[in-house]
Amino acid sequence: MELIDQFLEFEEKYNLLQKKIDGYYYWRHHRFQIYQEIQEKKTHNASADLVLPKVTVKDRAVRLVNKFVIGKRKNPLLFKGRCDILVLNHERRMYVDGLYRPIYFESILKDVNNFIILEPPNMLQQHYAPISYERETYYTDLMEGMVTLYCKTHTYKNKLLGEELDKIFTELANYLSVNFDVEKLKSYILRSVWEYPMRKKYYEKLLNKCKPKVILEVVSYNRDQMIVNELAKKQGIPTLELQHGTMGRYHIAYNYSGKKDFPQLPDKVLLFSKYWKNVTRLPQKDENILVTGYPYMEEMVRKYKTNKKPKKNTILFISQKPIGRDLSKFAVALLDKLKGEKEEYRIIYKLHPAECPSWEEDLPELCTMRNEIEVISDPSVGIYRLFSESTTQIGVYSTAIFEGLAFGLKTYILDAPGKEYMQDLYQKGYAQLVNNIGQINNNCLEDKDMEFWEDNAKEKIANIIQGLL
Repeated sequence: MELIDQFLEFEEKYNLLQKKIDGYYYWRHHRFQIYQEIQEKKTHNASADLVLPKVTVKDRAVRLVNKFVIGKRKNPLLFKGRCDILVLNHERRMYVDGLYRPIYFESILKDVNNFIILEPPNMLQQHYAPISYERETYYTDLMEGMVTLYCKTHTYKNKLLGEELDKIFTELANYLSVNFDVEKLKSYILRSVWEYPMRKKYYEKLLNKCKPKVILEVVSYNRDQMIVNELAKKQGIPTLELQHGTMGRYHIAYNYSGKKDFPQLPDKVLLFSKYWKNVTRLPQKDENILVTGYPYMEEMVRKYKTNKKPKKNTILFISQKPIGRDLSKFAVALLDKLKGEKEEYRIIYKLHPAECPSWEEDLPELCTMRNEIEVISDPSVGIYRLFSESTTQIGVYSTAIFEGLAFGLKTYILDAPGKEYMQDLYQKGYAQLVNNIGQINNNCLEDKDMEFWEDNAKEKIANIIQGLL
């Protein structure tokens, strides 16, 4: 039995989704983080998160002050006017045409007059600038600052919950035959339990102030979005989640053992295509799982895809932090092999934003070949333009691989941790699973009709929202 199936079985066996303390269903809120920690230890895989620089006491103090300064200026509780749509945006925006943009929503919001965008700080506890929709964007910094200050001045230990978590995690470790950082998870959950009333009160005030008719979100398994969903259910506000990346049967946040009806879940999920509905064990009822498409990706295909082929075979490597070392070594080995070929090749290596700050140290083999392999270390360089310049793509489990298929790229999946997310791709013949450079042969892959993207996405999503308004 695979790890995710074992986890789901354990979760069901011990009725963990019903575990709560003081009204906080801690397992529902943190099953993603728990599984992620276990998966990293089980596979000996690196975290996908950005490695953050060390923060001094002084840095923390400055950040806290900034939270209050920025939060006061961009406080959503100061909003005045009508708000038809509340957008809970991803903390990461994409740099496009001189602005950082909320790409999952932008094309939809162009035709909406009354909306606000709510954003948390990004991984570096900062905000992007310059941004689109500056006037409509508000930040959660003030609430985050108040929560931080409160937790600094109060203890959030809970003996009974700590003992309960010890018991659950001990049994879970034995069940899955894996050792993981129990204290780290315990500390995170205990603090979240302590924070819950403050966060809930804040979002309750926000909903009462803005009175949105619809809530749009992209990461429903985020703790705060779960709190908003919970409150929205009580107030009768419909919540819609737009798919923002790969789902499939290996993404724990979107897979449950059977249908569930929790208030922490969004009412409806809007998917890229029927494919994602078929391969993901989503908890919502079928009538609440809607196939709409991905507006931004559709726009980018129209903008960049041409019938004009690149002058030379161009191989695009799509990297990610957990598999960067393996993939970069493969790129270097492939370069050595291609030096003996008559045909001209171009190799592009697109780093994930989490890799960019430290890639020269983390990927030494790639660094030594930077004059012969084009390393894209600037996160603002758009991947869609790179797709249009390429003939082949190689990666492991990035969502971008599916987008590259929409550009007609020959696709190879490196046999590395995470490949299971792409199992359907290589089993159905959309891609080939490879573990050595000798298997890279563009003649062995044929073009196939895509089933991963639905057309006319903007219109379909707009119609759903309009129906709710």
